[in-house]
Amino acid sequence: MIDFLTEYEALAAEIAKEARMSEKAFGDRIDALKALTPFYIQKMKGVKKDDDSDGLPNFDNFTSQIHATENLS
Repeated sequence: MIDFLTEYEALAAEIAKEARMSEKAFGDRIDALKALTPFYIQKMKGVKKDDDSDGLPNFDNFTSQIHATENLS
């Protein structure tokens, strides 16, 4: 038996995939993004914030990139 969270994740993935289709109107894409944002937030709560090796953007690596760019000037 598939649990609710597995089904919910599959539905979110399906919505995201359909929203990216070229024939979808821009407004429909925005609505899908708004609908998926709470799901994304919940998924990201489990990601360790201290681990920079996951490649996800965060304020610290964003700041580091800005400083690195400033040092090149």
